[in-house]
Amino acid sequence: MKIAIRGGHNYAVPGATGILDEVKEDRKYYKAVMKYLRDAGHEVLDVTPDRTDTSSQDLSYGVSRANDWGADLFVSCHLNSGGGKGCEVLYYTGSEKGNRYASKVSDEIAELGFNNRGAKQDVRGLYELNHTQMPAIIIEPLFIDSKLDVKLYKKIGVDKLGKVIAEAINGEKIIPEYPGYLIMYDPRKKDKNVNLIKQRLMELGYKGMKINSKFGIGTKRAIKKFQKKNGLKTDGVVGKATWKALFK
Repeated sequence: MKIAIRGGHNYAVPGATGILDEVKEDRKYYKAVMKYLRDAGHEVLDVTPDRTDTSSQDLSYGVSRANDWGADLFVSCHLNSGGGKGCEVLYYTGSEKGNRYASKVSDEIAELGFNNRGAKQDVRGLYELNHTQMPAIIIEPLFIDSKLDVKLYKKIGVDKLGKVIAEAINGEKIIPEYPGYLIMYDPRKKDKNVNLIKQRLMELGYKGMKINSKFGIGTKRAIKKFQKKNGLKTDGVVGKATWKALFK
């Protein structure tokens, strides 16, 4: 599927502000959504402008690029504010496909612990939903002026948020591509794949690891426990077999 995706607003045309800044944060999580959609085999086009002088230019840039490209789905990533809490996803009024995507994405984000405000039909005539030539959704995962939402968002992390959104769009779980090399104990080296491994281990209930991209002794112990439980070679090294078992 061809999916056009953008981060809402830009630094010259800012969005909402609160405990967090919308532009700064949506630039983080929309990139995670793109990464996982590509891992799933979708064609993904980033239609986020670097900078525009007006809000109209910002909106028309993404919509025009998506229409010209012939996208099958348009996804706009935002963050909410205004005193509420929880996630919601907007879609064009009357669009059955838009409703399905919006409902699934909202439901999956809510599984992370956010209040589910659900799929909502556009009643404001939002530009992105009214000028795209394909099903389109606007994602609002949380309220950046809600202490509860922000606390949960920081705990979950942008990678996990991006992954569940991508999986909701994909329709099934996405297994990150094996990086092609052994990942093993080295407390000095930073590796972004170690972060993925730790997040997955924590999801499975393993503890004793610090949240960073270094493969320390706590991570090695957790890997060995996982390997033993799953009938794998118990060496504390993440190779292809362990990677596949972790993310299945």
